[in-house]
Amino acid sequence: MNMEEFRSQLKTIVETHCSERKKGDELEVLRSEFNHSIRIIDSNESVLKYNCYMFALDFYQKEINSLDIKQYFIDELFIIYLLNNEILKSISEDILEDNDLIIYFVNNNPVHSGKVRSKRIVSKWGSDILCEHMALEVPINYGWSYRYYKYLLKENVRNCFRKYNE
Repeated sequence: MNMEEFRSQLKTIVETHCSERKKGDELEVLRSEFNHSIRIIDSNESVLKYNCYMFALDFYQKEINSLDIKQYFIDELFIIYLLNNEILKSISEDILEDNDLIIYFVNNNPVHSGKVRSKRIVSKWGSDILCEHMALEVPINYGWSYRYYKYLLKENVRNCFRKYNE
């Protein structure tokens, strides 16, 4: 199995409506065909209440609700805002630290994000699983292009999100 087939299989697993346990079982079956290092991990927050961008920025619904603004979640448009305004600072892979961000792109548009943890990536896949993986061990629809960015403090995210919503 080549990398493209492997990543296509990951996409199918993520898009399947089944339990986290069943998805974990499917990842194990896939491991026999493609020796990957993906593992599903527990989340401190209910995975149904946040998306990949909220997870990567460590800015969840309770923080958004405290701002008294109209937008109720962080999406790729906010990530574009952070990139266009050079708030996110690009960094090289050799100086990564825990909590730095990875953003995946398709046609230069952000489609997925995660954060660095012990030289690996942790990101939310689809609506219901949080995974630890290597940079390209992601579903194919997350693209082949990615860049790393320096971690933003929660207060900076809060201020930027407030300004973005003005």
